Amino acid sequence: MAQIPGYEYDIFISYTHDDNEGFGNRPGWVDIFEDWLNSWLQKRRGMTNLKIWRDKKRMHGNTLFDDAIRNALETSALFFALTSRNYLHSAYCQKELSWFHQYHGQRPGGLRMGEAFRVFNILLHNVPHKSWPAELQGAAGFPMNDAGDDERLGEFTSPDDYSFEKQMRLIVDAV
Repeated sequence: MAQIPGYEYDIFISYTHDDNEGFGNRPGWVDIFEDWLNSWLQKRRGMTNLKIWRDKKRMHGNTLFDDAIRNALETSALFFALTSRNYLHSAYCQKELSWFHQYHGQRPGGLRMGEAFRVFNILLHNVPHKSWPAELQGAAGFPMNDAGDDERLGEFTSPDDYSFEKQMRLIVDAV
């Protein structure tokens, strides 16, 4: 059982595997992001029963992929969209976002917790608002990129850069 009552998972991380390619023997960016998120929420915020769902490995050959993803989406309290150029071009990532939005939008409580949106738009690139899928509209999002201004797309913030920790803190505090 998750930290948030009534859910199997606290957080569902939606990302494209292309954004998690490691360099040499270094883990991928999404691997590092999840490790930091998990560490901060459990150790620094005391969420000891935290459960994060992410398709870390391609599922087994006999796994009904859509069913496994839908089950995880329907039993997750929060949805983290790791939005990048690759994410926006991935039909499957868009399907995950749509499934979460449709399912939870029709449930008691819906897609809100008070004034907060249950969908976290984590901007790995500085994607202009007009390019966001409809399901991500309405909130400002969480930059995790080094764009510096609205004119640049930027790149994922390096985990070695101090700004990674500052940007991560905003996400952790919002959870």
